[in-house]
Amino acid sequence: MLTTACGGGGDDDDTPAPVPPAPTTSPVSGAWQTTIAGGATGNAIVLDDGTLWALGTQASGQLVSQIHGSLQASAGRLSASNVVSVDYTRNQFARGSLSGSYVAGSSATIELTIPGTGSTGAQTYTPVPASTYTYNRAASLSDISGTWQAPTGMRVTINASGALQGSQDACRVTGTVAPHASGKNVFNLQVTFGAACSTPNQTLQGVAVTLGSGASARLLATALKDTGGDSVYSLSAVGTRS
Repeated sequence: MLTTACGGGGDDDDTPAPVPPAPTTSPVSGAWQTTIAGGATGNAIVLDDGTLWALGTQASGQLVSQIHGSLQASAGRLSASNVVSVDYTRNQFARGSLSGSYVAGSSATIELTIPGTGSTGAQTYTPVPASTYTYNRAASLSDISGTWQAPTGMRVTINASGALQGSQDACRVTGTVAPHASGKNVFNLQVTFGAACSTPNQTLQGVAVTLGSGASARLLATALKDTGGDSVYSLSAVGTRS
């Protein structure tokens, strides 16, 4: 009877192990800004993998909109399907698509189209100045820890370990922030609504960044839970140090 055992290769096998391909970085990764119709300000974060998180806010800090999707960028063209667009002023959301163009490191023009509604118009973004924000460095919890106050009345405290607690009226939220695995200056955000919130016990995932430094720093935080059906849960906040 012949028996054999299969296992790892012997020491005399000099065949090199295959080298995995290097991760592809989106040519539009980084932080972007624009002015939206009506005087609102738009900020967008595009992660290395093309994930887009965008917020629209009034000068007062009142939230206007949230956009989330996955951008495909190549040869100066942009596109994204199955984009979620949240309108905070109407408390509603829609699914749509994005198209546009970009000049790497200089500008990105994006147009959102909602089926049955049409285009919202092209919006041109430019990079956030390096004096305000640097994407290509590691995130540090010391930049985001502390207490932040939003114009809506929401108050958020993040401790030195990244644990988050927040409240607005009777609604309490808990969660965490942690430096993004990409090594870039972005934080992963997870928040869970408390029992007294209008959407109790829902857990949302998103991102947070800080723009500026010291007493003038601003917190931008946005998170979403997409059920894949006719509802989404969304939470965004723009705050200043308290």
